[in-house]
Amino acid sequence: MVRDFRYADVSEYLDTFSRLDSFSRRVTGFRAARLFFTDWLLFSDPTLEHLWVAHFDPLGRCIHFNQTDGDAIGVDLPIADIVADTIACRAVGVVIAHNHPSGDARPSESDCRFTRKLGTVLDGLDCRLLDHLIFAGCDCTSFRAAGLL
Repeated sequence: MVRDFRYADVSEYLDTFSRLDSFSRRVTGFRAARLFFTDWLLFSDPTLEHLWVAHFDPLGRCIHFNQTDGDAIGVDLPIADIVADTIACRAVGVVIAHNHPSGDARPSESDCRFTRKLGTVLDGLDCRLLDHLIFAGCDCTSFRAAGLL
């Protein structure tokens, strides 16, 4: 299931969860990105894998966000949809995040292949893949911090 949020839709959604003020924050680094996605993680089923994609403008403001829900062993990684959204909202940066219900925040080979492929495609659009975060329990792995991006 894919849930797609534009800024107007998000403000209504966030009214429901007043604690979530993610879209009013600028995301300018790993800590800010981790906090941004932690808000979404809190309201997701931890037994299922989820993919979150945030598109950013030049000032680090989220201008588009979507969530794809998977199952206990994985989630679809829709590169074509991410690219289409990047073009539609004219994003200059993208951060992706997903959780590992297994509790292991280490990236799988599949995670690494997907990240390399997405980064290459986004580079061709003059958009930067800023980071890929993997959440597992209280742990979070940043591809950028680990030198994988």
